Amino acid sequence: MVDYKELLRLTGMGYSLRQTAASVGHSHHTVKNVLELAEKHGVEWPIDEDVTNAELEKLFYPERRTVGRHYAKPDYAYIHKELSKKGVTLTLLWQEYCERAHANGETPYMSTQFGDKFTKGEKYVTEIGKWCGERGINYTRYCDDMTFSGGKAVLNAKEITQLVSRALWKMGFKLNMKKTTLIGSSQRQQVTGIVVNEKAQISSKQRREIRQEIYYCEKYGVSQSLFFKGADITPEKYINSLLGRISFALQIDPADVKMHEYFKVAKKLKSEVCGEK
Repeated sequence: MVDYKELLRLTGMGYSLRQTAASVGHSHHTVKNVLELAEKHGVEWPIDEDVTNAELEKLFYPERRTVGRHYAKPDYAYIHKELSKKGVTLTLLWQEYCERAHANGETPYMSTQFGDKFTKGEKYVTEIGKWCGERGINYTRYCDDMTFSGGKAVLNAKEITQLVSRALWKMGFKLNMKKTTLIGSSQRQQVTGIVVNEKAQISSKQRREIRQEIYYCEKYGVSQSLFFKGADITPEKYINSLLGRISFALQIDPADVKMHEYFKVAKKLKSEVCGEK
C-alpha cells in the first residue's frame, strides 16, 4: 500500500514530485495520480492523526477490495541474488516487486514489511537479532541501516562490528566502515535524521526554526514575515509547509506540548491566510 499520509506530508512541505516519489518509493506517475485524487476529494496536509492509509486508499480507490487481499509473496532468493550486484538496493527491489504485484492484480507489502520479511528470511541477519537478544542489546533495522544500543556493560563495539562483518560476508556483502559510527551517551545520537538520545524527537535546530517562524508569523503576519525573509513562496504553500513540519515533529513525539501549541497557532494562521483570498 502507498503511504498516502507521508506522500501528502512531503508535497505539503514543498517537495517536488520527483523528490516525493524517491522518498516514498513509488513512481512519479503514482505520486501524481494520488495528488490528483486528493485534490478531487478535498484532502490536503495536515491530515487528522486518526485518519489511516487504509481509509485514504478506500476513499481514493473505492473499487479496490480492502478485505481478503492476496499479498504478493516476495522472491527472497531473487532478492538475495540481485543485492549482490553493484548499485542494487533493497528499495529498488521493493519498487520492482510493487510494480510486478500490481501487474498481477496482487497487493504488495509496504516497504517496512517487505524489509522485515526479507530480514526474517535471511538466516545470517536473523542470527544478529538473536545474538543481540541474548545479550540485552537493542537491535533495530530499517532497510540497510542497522542500529545497536544498550548500556556500557553489554555494548562492545569491536565485537558487534565483527559479528555484522561476518554475517554480511557470508551473504556476499561488505560492511561500509565509512558509514559505521559509534556514538556515546554524551553525544547527539541521530538515526535516520531523528535525535534519539533521551527520546525520539526532531533536532534542536529544527525546533528553533519552527519556534522562530511561529513567532514572526504571529507578530507580523504570514505575508509580511515572508516578505522580510525574501522567500519566494505563496503564503498558502508556506503555511502548509510549516504545518507539515510541525505534524512530522508530533508524529515522532506525540507528547510534545510545545509542538501542539505551535500546531494550534499554525492552524489559526492558515485560516487567516485563506481568509485573505
